[in-house]
Amino acid sequence: MILILLLTAAVILLVNTRGKRVPSPARSDLSAGGGREINRENPAGKKAAAYLTGYQCVGLVLVIIGVTANGLFRFAPFGSNYAAGFVDAGQAWPLVNDNLATDLVQDREDLAAVRVDALGDTLPMCNTGMNHGINGTDFYFSLANGSVTQFMDDLGVNVEMEHRYAGLDGRTILERLFGVKYVVTNENNAAFVPYGYQEETADEETSGDGKDTCYTDPDTLPLGYGYDSIIRESDFAKLDAVKKQEAILHSAVVSDEDYEMLSGSLREGEPVYNDQETSFAVVSTADGIAIHDSEITVSEENAQITLRVQAVQDAETYLVLASPEYDLGSPEEQGMALIDFSVDGSTKQMKLYSVTHPYNHGRKEYIINLGYNDSDTVRTVTVTFHNTGIYRASSIRAVCQPMTLIGDQTAARRETVLQDISLGDDMITGTVDAKKDTLLCVSVPYSSGWTATIDGKKAEVVRTQDMFLGVAVPAGEHEIRLLYETPGQKEGMALSISGLLLLAGILVCQNRRKKRTLQKKQEIKAVWGDHEKNETAG
Repeated sequence: MILILLLTAAVILLVNTRGKRVPSPARSDLSAGGGREINRENPAGKKAAAYLTGYQCVGLVLVIIGVTANGLFRFAPFGSNYAAGFVDAGQAWPLVNDNLATDLVQDREDLAAVRVDALGDTLPMCNTGMNHGINGTDFYFSLANGSVTQFMDDLGVNVEMEHRYAGLDGRTILERLFGVKYVVTNENNAAFVPYGYQEETADEETSGDGKDTCYTDPDTLPLGYGYDSIIRESDFAKLDAVKKQEAILHSAVVSDEDYEMLSGSLREGEPVYNDQETSFAVVSTADGIAIHDSEITVSEENAQITLRVQAVQDAETYLVLASPEYDLGSPEEQGMALIDFSVDGSTKQMKLYSVTHPYNHGRKEYIINLGYNDSDTVRTVTVTFHNTGIYRASSIRAVCQPMTLIGDQTAARRETVLQDISLGDDMITGTVDAKKDTLLCVSVPYSSGWTATIDGKKAEVVRTQDMFLGVAVPAGEHEIRLLYETPGQKEGMALSISGLLLLAGILVCQNRRKKRTLQKKQEIKAVWGDHEKNETAG
């Protein structure tokens, strides 16, 4: 391919450098001093044209070289080897369609109003939910909703990049707030099933790393649920990621401006935090790893360290990494590191990008959920570093999140819920019976394109919990209607129509100008013909 591009450039260069001599346009001199047509060549014009042709050739060659180099460094094995991530021809459809763990819930009648989460590598790709008409928790598009990204960053969810995330890392509070009723997993992720989810069905026939199983949580929250207390976004920002998840189960987080608007009908939130920091220790280090303070140097691929973490009974256990960094040895080098965390035969993976990598977005905290523990035993964690380099973190903590308050707080959210739900492509409707003034939280990503009505009257839509829709509902029975319209759609249509009208006007003017020019040429030609006839007759 490179040879073809270079040969093409050479041929074009040869043709252009041999170019034809083009005489300058003839000028008709019909002045009183004479009626002759005078042809004059312009040497300066010819020279300028030659220079122009040369610059065009040079520019073309540079473009071809640039495109070729970009393609090589992007796709070739000695570059970023981007092509290696693609699926072999004929395998794409079976990969995203055949024998998936989500087949276990495909026929459930309530799928339209609940979500399904697939743990770890249970599913082969992101967007499986979209492909199969399921409300999932995975996403992979170049254009991502900034509110979702903000939520994932603030809560320290272990995701690969800003525009690609898969699941909620099995964190029980988040699973409930997102309305995840079904969790599917294979045997490789069985240790990470969230608290409260009960095994339902198993499928021995599905492909993958092992038996696929569906777990159900009867206590998960519905699509819309209520809060009677609110927290300022500025106060929320001061909390660490673990306390933030406790805060959003207790109260609704709104912007400072919206807080002032809503504070007349909703009380100030005072969340109860019961997370506990616990101890951990490095008990073994393999060859190829050197640990010094908060820096780990890995000189051999797939080197491992083993941790022992003191668990708390009836709690999830987290490793909280503050400002983690990956360094390949020089600031200019870009790369990605894969880190595995293995607990009780199950493994989850973290992807960490170097500081200069375009996918690094400077996240402050990563939480690695090691799973729920019903006893206070010590948990053994094997950490595998797949890539050599230097790993840093400003701090590493072990934190346990007890489940003791979750039941009561979930029940409090259920006091006001969205019922009789009807879902359309751009509309959500339902009814609520609020015993007191409530901020209804609808677990759909916020966008300025959403509008709301309560009993047919316009209501304000606020962003809550970083990423969800919030509508203030007064006490009583009400009909809620949420409608989505792409932001700027009407303005865009108006501009497009204006552009088409302007283009039509320009074309009409150009056509008229061409007609006038043609008419003028014909008149000049007629005058010139009469003039030649008169000279001949004379």
